[in-house]
Amino acid sequence: MVVKDSKGMLHKDMSYKVLYEYLESKLNTTDTNTLERVVDAFNIVVYPSDTTIDHIDDVAVLCVINGGLICSRNGGVFRFCTEGDFIFNERCVEAEHSAHDQEIKTNEFTITAELNFGMYFVIKNIVPEIDKLVMNILHEENKFLRDRVHSFQELSAKMRMETFYAQYPDNWKRFKKYYIASYLGIQKETLSRFNKS
Repeated sequence: MVVKDSKGMLHKDMSYKVLYEYLESKLNTTDTNTLERVVDAFNIVVYPSDTTIDHIDDVAVLCVINGGLICSRNGGVFRFCTEGDFIFNERCVEAEHSAHDQEIKTNEFTITAELNFGMYFVIKNIVPEIDKLVMNILHEENKFLRDRVHSFQELSAKMRMETFYAQYPDNWKRFKKYYIASYLGIQKETLSRFNKS
């Protein structure tokens, strides 16, 4: 969903409107008061393409409003995030590891809504539903990781590529080939041969 004008300028009111719709779905509530309080806690941030988000340790929850993010860990891409995707910091659920072991960078001009930790701890005492949001994201993240592990255990490289293109038909056009190859655990040349066939 595009929320920038022809000059690439941000429309904050539109971004918050989009965030409201995403949160309404995630929290499974239509309570206007709750949704508005959660939305107001987020900051809208604009990034140029090929930018590393260097303050990710300070972000509790991030939502992609427009554009695409690349998440890598230990030198390899482990997921792509586009419009409507949420990323949360494991510290929200007192996990032993946190976002410091991952790098998140933009693939293109990207608008995000970010909830920093200071505001997260304030808002969770006022709006308990924020914990429900984190739990929903955690549940989706765990399912995604289980499916990803399963794909490497059970599927051939060709099947992983076919599955990727079926699940994310737009990503292969949006993200550079070496990122997709890293995500699939194959060589870029293998991906190119598959695309040609």
